[in-house]
Amino acid sequence: MGIASNIGGFRTNHHPYKLTFQFNTKVILLDDGAIPNIVHDLVPISTIMDGGLDFDFLVDVMGWDC
Repeated sequence: MGIASNIGGFRTNHHPYKLTFQFNTKVILLDDGAIPNIVHDLVPISTIMDGGLDFDFLVDVMGWDC
């Protein structure tokens, strides 16, 4: 596992760094209240429809019937 700059397209968050996992990286469950289980960065649908987002970041659209 390593730490790299979080730059370029298709980023999932605005944090300046990202973790990179290799094939031999092992992940274990850690029961630690200091790490939040769920973190949301909600964006109004009007911002998406108006094109007001940075296209380098991925957006998960919930509750929208196409």
